[in-house]
Amino acid sequence: MEEKTISNSRRCYKQWLWFMVLFMSFSVIYVDAVWPMPQMISSSMARYTLNPREFIFQYSSGSSAQPGCSLLDSAFERYFPLIFTDYRAARPRQHNEWFRFPFTVVVHVERAECEGYPDADSSESYKLSVCSGQAALRAETVWGALRGLESFSQLVYQDDFGEYFVNETKIEDFPRFQFRGILLDTSRHYLPLHAILKTLDAMSYNKFNVFHWHIVDDPSFPYQSSTFPDLSSKGAFHPSTHVYTQIDVKRVIAHARLRGIRVLAEFDSPGHTQSWGKGQPGLLTPCYKGTVPSGTFGPVNPANSSSYQFMTRLFKEVTSVFPDSYVHLGGDEVDFTCWKSNPDVRGFMLKMGFGTDYTKLESYYMENMVNITKGLNKTAIVWQDVFDYHEKIPVDTVLHIWKGSPGQIQQELSSITLAGYRVILAAPWYINHIDYGQDWEKYYTIQPLNFTGTEQQKKLVIGGEVCMWGEYVDATNLSPRLWPRASAAGERLWSDERMTSSVIDAFPRLVDFRCRLLREKIGYYDSVNIIKPEDAAILFKAEGHYPKRLTVEAWTSYRDYRNRKYGVLLKNGEDWRSNRVILNREVISPKVLGNFVPLLDEVGQDFVARVHKKIERSGQDKWTTDLSQELFKYALESVGSVLYGERLGLMLDYINPEAQHFIDCISLMFKTTSPMLYIPPAMLRRVGAKIWRDHVEAWDGIFNQADRCIQNIYRTMRQDTNTHGKYPGVLASLLMLDKLSIEDIKASVTELMAGGVDTTSITLLWTLYELARHPDLQEELRAEVAVARQSTQGDMLQMLKMIPLVKGALKETLRLHPVAVSLQRYITEEIVIQNYHIPCGTLVQLGLYAMGRDPDVFPRPEKYLPSRWLRTENQYFRSLGFGFGPRQCLGRRIAETEMQLFLIHMLENFRVDKQRQVEVHSTFELILLPEKPILLTLKPLKSGQ
Repeated sequence: MEEKTISNSRRCYKQWLWFMVLFMSFSVIYVDAVWPMPQMISSSMARYTLNPREFIFQYSSGSSAQPGCSLLDSAFERYFPLIFTDYRAARPRQHNEWFRFPFTVVVHVERAECEGYPDADSSESYKLSVCSGQAALRAETVWGALRGLESFSQLVYQDDFGEYFVNETKIEDFPRFQFRGILLDTSRHYLPLHAILKTLDAMSYNKFNVFHWHIVDDPSFPYQSSTFPDLSSKGAFHPSTHVYTQIDVKRVIAHARLRGIRVLAEFDSPGHTQSWGKGQPGLLTPCYKGTVPSGTFGPVNPANSSSYQFMTRLFKEVTSVFPDSYVHLGGDEVDFTCWKSNPDVRGFMLKMGFGTDYTKLESYYMENMVNITKGLNKTAIVWQDVFDYHEKIPVDTVLHIWKGSPGQIQQELSSITLAGYRVILAAPWYINHIDYGQDWEKYYTIQPLNFTGTEQQKKLVIGGEVCMWGEYVDATNLSPRLWPRASAAGERLWSDERMTSSVIDAFPRLVDFRCRLLREKIGYYDSVNIIKPEDAAILFKAEGHYPKRLTVEAWTSYRDYRNRKYGVLLKNGEDWRSNRVILNREVISPKVLGNFVPLLDEVGQDFVARVHKKIERSGQDKWTTDLSQELFKYALESVGSVLYGERLGLMLDYINPEAQHFIDCISLMFKTTSPMLYIPPAMLRRVGAKIWRDHVEAWDGIFNQADRCIQNIYRTMRQDTNTHGKYPGVLASLLMLDKLSIEDIKASVTELMAGGVDTTSITLLWTLYELARHPDLQEELRAEVAVARQSTQGDMLQMLKMIPLVKGALKETLRLHPVAVSLQRYITEEIVIQNYHIPCGTLVQLGLYAMGRDPDVFPRPEKYLPSRWLRTENQYFRSLGFGFGPRQCLGRRIAETEMQLFLIHMLENFRVDKQRQVEVHSTFELILLPEKPILLTLKPLKSGQ
């Protein structure tokens, strides 16, 4: 009996030893699974449990970055669900909340650059220490802090029971090379925005810090230039759906900045420019067959001075859009055949003394290009061909090696660095090519500094780049080709080569890291985008009884914070439906038009009087101005009159302080909403950011106006004042109807107020702009209004029924310049669109802006043609500026009437002109706005005209 007990004890002891061995090996795998490998990492078996409900990020008291640092605040918000992968419903706690045993990640930054952009000299070094109850992260800059947060997130692991742990660890880390890039080619295959954003997220996990955007090339020119819009309208695969607007570019740059990634734009020339020539006649070299033009074109024509004038203007725009201090000029693979065939080019060669050496002609062109960018305070990066042709370029130019065998690459590195130039190495990392098996190994074993040269020469190798060219790569296969193969290069460019020379040792870490990448749906929300009217019909049929769309999170966050009711704009489900049914009868039913017209007509007449006064004061019989603020006041006065039943006095020269405060609140609300499309309001609230405080103050002022109006209405009702049958406004009508609570009424009326100002004022501004561009059309509309007035003897309600072309003009404006970029619905049933199966619950977005410019939907879409809306054929889901169905814009009736009356009065009183040759495009700030002020001239119509 005793012997058996001893034997069992020994057996249990042996099992315990085996368990500890397994446990130790298990722990070591997780502790060392940081990718790329830090410069120094040490860890122990001591591990600490992490509870997502008792976990906080916190700034140290001495850190130069503190709450309100948008870059790190957003990183804290982003890394919480990355650390606690199965706990996405939780939120990071505030530093002042009480915990039993909180685990705190304390961040200390020596030099805050919270609102800046990473650059070529940004320090990314950090130190991370994990011990009981705390992780201390110290970094010289916010960019280093981002890298440290990534390493910490990779240290956290789960056991089989779902518990989170982190081991005691010390890390001292910095990148081996300053430039660690990923190139995406968006010309050969257009990559949708979500694919680029997803790549940026994955880059941050791998500690890459440069997104090289090879944005244009021979096949297409998707960059939408504001200076030369024809480049994309004629050179892109599709002028609306396959372009990157200025809004898209800003979004990519903002997304990259928050992850410590630079955006390096490449506009490659003089070769690789076939798509450029479609939108810029005279830029490319005409090719000849003998003495006759062949009808084909070659590279940019370096003999024409106009080529350099064009490039100067284009790069002036490019360097203003992309904030990085570097710009990539290309300069590779120039085919001289066309230059040789062109007699003008040959004559230029003789004039310049180049003889027949066309490498000298390319040198001349590239020297000019480098000087252009240098004049714009940018440093040029060029492909190695520029050096190989012995071109005279400034010594601060960076050379980019893209071709050659291993031996040739080593020779190129030696030659370029010996000449004193800095180098980026890309040739070994062209991973758009696929080999059978685990081809990551060949990318991992590259030795960037394995060439003959001094230590000083080797310091000139500033980094490397992974290239994903797009001949056979699009959004469907981009990620699986890129990751984790690019991760191999990522470790080579970050880590100590001596510590990471073994493929065998790297393999288990890469396997684990790949699993982390696969777990995350990174960089975007799932949605399906459509632009065809017939597809819109399918979408709206599947929206269900309670249509649901994307909500403005900033607005819901305010209401949650103040414990206020949602209005119908923000509500969903049965609560939305019951409120909407009541509101429809009071706001959008055709029967209410008679209530609105007298109020809106009065405001329109006052606006005309105000313009006449401005013209009189000018002393020039005309008034030239940016009307945006005047139209804002007009729209606010109009919607306020209908909703609240009282005038704010915004058509007067003197605006009382109470009304001015209301204007300021409306403006501030819109101004603060736009940034919160990209930075979560909940995070800004937690850190007490100024933008959140301003947003709350703005909404408080807007709701206070509603409270004052309600008090005035009740005071009037008690006094039983005789209003001579005048409509008291929507708010009073709903209060007297007594079918909704006061809080429900206030919420919906306030949302109507907030949503009914910029939307109508901007539409009217665009309409006046288009009428100024089309004076003949303006006269046609004026004639229609005159006939309507004469036929109805000035009965405005009847006039509105006799101005189809005026109504068509507003529809045409909303086609070309929609207020919203898209309409969204979460579908409640499975649908099939163009043979694609879309599951129930998916967000589907109908692109209004894209559909309005699709030639398959609207013939000659670039033309402003109100008459297209008068045709008898079915318009079938083509006019959706106010939405569709039960969830269409609740203020539609007010907005349409307000804008139609405005145009009637303006056409009867003024001629609208604009500066010639001045074109204005759109930019996105919550809604689509003119990218620059629209200056219009209003002239009074002379008697008899």
